[in-house]
Amino acid sequence: MEHYEKQYIEESGNETPRAENYKNCIAYDSAYIQWYKRFIDWLCKRLEKVENFQLEISDWQDETFPKANALSKMSHLAKEIIELNKTLVEPSSQMEIEEELADCQHLLFGIASKCGINLYEATRQKFEINKKRIWGKPDSNGVVEHIK
Repeated sequence: MEHYEKQYIEESGNETPRAENYKNCIAYDSAYIQWYKRFIDWLCKRLEKVENFQLEISDWQDETFPKANALSKMSHLAKEIIELNKTLVEPSSQMEIEEELADCQHLLFGIASKCGINLYEATRQKFEINKKRIWGKPDSNGVVEHIK
């Protein structure tokens, strides 16, 4: 959460209240509650944008490629991953890498939507699982698998 709080402060210029700026605890607590309410509103709008972006992309894909399904999108994603790999292995521009990453993300959004999955929520839940896992040592390619 700290990352988002810092980002909110940078974007809004709305610093967290400091106790030394208030005459008593009640005034400080009230100011902090008001600050936190504004922060939560900002965060909810940000998350709504992410969810709406997935829907916007998948709606466009459905309209543009009406016969595509999750498996055909997966086949396309496999090709895009190969292209991404090439841009990472061979010298390429930052823009090329960004575009290939975005192509992969767009397809992941489309696959998730076809399967009725909110990719943000699924990613958040999986991240919480991964943080609790025990990780092994990197293999010769630098890949690290979880042990437990």
